[in-house]
Parts: sequence; C-alpha cells; structure tokens
Amino acid sequence: MDQDDQDRENLVFYYSREKRLARSSQRVRDLYALRGGKKPSFLGTLIQTRSSAMLFITILLVGVFLFFTAQGRGGKGGAALGGNRLTVSGRLYRGAAYLTIGKKAGSPNAYTGPVEIAVSIPQKKDGEAPPVETRRVFFSLAPEEKFEFSVPFQAPRLALLLKAGEALASLTIKTDG
Repeated sequence: MDQDDQDRENLVFYYSREKRLARSSQRVRDLYALRGGKKPSFLGTLIQTRSSAMLFITILLVGVFLFFTAQGRGGKGGAALGGNRLTVSGRLYRGAAYLTIGKKAGSPNAYTGPVEIAVSIPQKKDGEAPPVETRRVFFSLAPEEKFEFSVPFQAPRLALLLKAGEALASLTIKTDG
C-alpha cells in the first residue's frame, strides 16, 4: 500500500448539524427554528402554498367527477321501484335489443307482484310515433332476481317505463353494441 491509500483509510468524517446551521444563511436558520427541524408531512407538502393547495383540490374534484361519470357510463341504468332497487342494462345483437333487469329488495316489505314494462326508442319531435314493446314480469319474495328479454328494435338508447302497483319509474339507458 502506498501513502495515498493509507491516508484514505484513516480519514474520519464527522457531521454536525449545529456547525452546518451556524454556517448557513439566516433564512435557513429561521426555517429550522419555525419547524423545529422536522420534515413536513405528505399532506402538508401538498397544501403548503396556496397554489399547490388549489392544484390538490382541483385534482380531487376531477377524480370525484371521473368516478361518478364512470359509474353512469355503459349500458346500465338504475331506478327505485316499490322499495326495490333495479339495475337495467341493454345490449344489441342481430337486430334486437336484449335487456337485463336486476332486482334487489330494499326491505322485507318491498313490492312483490306484477310489473309492467314499456320499452321504446327515445325520439325527437318529428311526428312519427316510436315503436313501443311491452312486457310483464313478476317480482317474487326473493331478495334478488334477474329478468332477461328482448325487444324487436335496435337503438343506441332505450327509454323504459316501469309500473309496479301505483309506483312508476322511468329511465333511459345506453345499449352496448
């Protein structure tokens, strides 16, 4: 070993925060005195300044908006009817629209019995009456049920009117092609 290698092995490094702070500017010393030398939390860093807080709130709001719009996309729709929660989805296949209606009872005394369903194509006012297809299903005492049927027309959107006793529900769904 030569002299340089021996000097490198004998080097001792010391770190002293106090010495480092004594040589730093007054602004740095004030920052350490204000915070006590602690690092800010993750959330504290995100909302430390007004502009970063506004950016953080904007990102949260966009995230919430995207979450709720993603829930409403696709061929699904939902409604409440006689104490039952309904989910309706539709898909197109070979010249017909196939609908699936899922029922979940909201309480033990939710409606049971016949349910009249009218399905139509939502149309703009141009004088011609849209086609209407009607079906009847029966809600039983089961807490969850699923009903599937087809209607003889295709459209990117379908309007449904459901009647259970005196209760009415209407919704429009997108059909998945």
